[in-house]
Amino acid sequence: WWVIDYVSGKNIFYGDDAYRFFLARSAWLDPALYAYNFNLPVSMVLDSIVVNLAGEDLLLSRCIHAFLGSCALALVWRSGFLLGLRKSVMVCAILIMGMMPLYALVSISFYGESWLGLGLCMILWLFLSNRLVAASLVAGLLPLIRPEGIFFLVPLLVLMVKERKWCASALMIMPGFIYFLFLLFWLPEFQDFMQWRIEVRRVLSKLMYSNDLSLLPSTYSLMLVLPATLGIFFK
Repeated sequence: WWVIDYVSGKNIFYGDDAYRFFLARSAWLDPALYAYNFNLPVSMVLDSIVVNLAGEDLLLSRCIHAFLGSCALALVWRSGFLLGLRKSVMVCAILIMGMMPLYALVSISFYGESWLGLGLCMILWLFLSNRLVAASLVAGLLPLIRPEGIFFLVPLLVLMVKERKWCASALMIMPGFIYFLFLLFWLPEFQDFMQWRIEVRRVLSKLMYSNDLSLLPSTYSLMLVLPATLGIFFK
């Protein structure tokens, strides 16, 4: 694994983060980079913009990512304001979200989840601001950032179809459809899109993993998770 992220003598993100950094530097060199789902196209283009703005400087690139993570918190705050939530509630929400180590670390990484989180916060704010076309356009990009983005696109798409907002519905479908056509044209076989994951799975299936549930608090701090569950008591 390439290592570019030592903090206090410890490796934080492992090779995936490093590989995505080097892919971002090469994003404009070869269309073949967009034909495999290790790093989806929108995530790679956005990271490439960040890396180029930073002059390919790793620290500055992470600082830009951190700033965007802070912008996501600001969007959550504005969304709470539009919902009429009390400031005390929103202060707790921002503190829980912003101080969660997992959020802070992912926000400075080159993982697609950093862009996915920003996209979700942006969609929430746009939707509550009644900017449905803009919200639909961002939602259409989510599955091209991370595959899990489809789970957030579908409910909004169903709502737009139900409300007969055909322009917004088309905007959500269009990016994925264009990417699908690109894959059909570029790849010899469509299943090659997933080939690298199959190869990696053959390796990972031979590794031993711990199923000890007592290790969960080391990743998901109970000090932060338990207060967050109080949200179910609010309308």
